[in-house]
Amino acid sequence: FYSSLYRAFLWPALRSDVNGEYTDERGEVVRDANFRYYTSPSYWDDYRNKLILLGLLAPDVAADVISSDTDRGEKRGGFMPTFFHGDHASAFVAGSYLRGIRGFDVKRAYNLVLRNATVQGPSRPWLDEYIARGYIPEMDYDHPVTNTVCRAAVTKTLEYAYDDYAVALLAEALGDRENHDLLMARTKNYRNCF
Repeated sequence: FYSSLYRAFLWPALRSDVNGEYTDERGEVVRDANFRYYTSPSYWDDYRNKLILLGLLAPDVAADVISSDTDRGEKRGGFMPTFFHGDHASAFVAGSYLRGIRGFDVKRAYNLVLRNATVQGPSRPWLDEYIARGYIPEMDYDHPVTNTVCRAAVTKTLEYAYDDYAVALLAEALGDRENHDLLMARTKNYRNCF
């Protein structure tokens, strides 16, 4: 148990120096941050389990991870960083806030996860098609082979619907009824895959 618990805290890793300074996404040294700067977690792997554990056992670290990714996102074109299929930084931010973690600027983080959910960008590939159709279509291949690159359309559709739910819950908690209703309607997009 304890060796597994120890390994659960190896990542995300602290990147701030002992004096609090860190090098940001632009390569600039930041000296006056009010949080410890962490690497981005492997969201797709960790949002379902390890990041929840992090929030339960070390809520200050969870808040600092969110602050770090908010800083990254604002300096990377306005999108919250994410990983692999889906946009699970949204689930981490929303879940942390709804579980009572308040040591981060929720409005800044919300603006980024809402942008991930509503504006085509690097965090959600094929978002425009997802919004227009209610699902992400797969490419039509005449002769697919083992290494044919595809969109992972069903996976992304299901993950986006889940992430829409997370952002909708955060919108509701922050009093943003319009975006709550919009995103809650999209949570039903999973039905388009079955």
